[in-house]
Amino acid sequence: MSMGWMRAAWPFVQLSLLGAVLLLPFTLKHLVTDRMRLGAVIGVTQLVLFVNGLRIRSGHEAPVPFWLMVLTMVLAVIVSITIQGPNGAFWAFPTLFIAYFLLRRRVALMLSLLLLVGASLAACITAGGGPPLAERVFATLALLLV
Repeated sequence: MSMGWMRAAWPFVQLSLLGAVLLLPFTLKHLVTDRMRLGAVIGVTQLVLFVNGLRIRSGHEAPVPFWLMVLTMVLAVIVSITIQGPNGAFWAFPTLFIAYFLLRRRVALMLSLLLLVGASLAACITAGGGPPLAERVFATLALLLV
């Protein structure tokens, strides 16, 4: 691959590899505290980030399309909100940032709308959440999208 391509791809490599490393403590914590579903979803997201980062770093295309990688992140946020309530909602913001950083605008918008609806519904059904939490999640994500 040309040096110009590698320079252009470097932010993707950094984001993928750093994201995979930073998610490791959360994956382990959830697996150790018997939150297997959440640990598995975050672990899959982490694995996708890591594999994509290594492949791009070696000059190849990412084996997992970026839209699919962001979709796993959206699902991880929704599961996290369902299990952790308001604490899981914080992960929606970096997910939106990554979507618009990695994807074409139209694809990012579609996945962001899925996150907006999914996170709001998850917030509504969580214990201690209900409509007040869902309204806050919806309003903050919608404002960020605008």
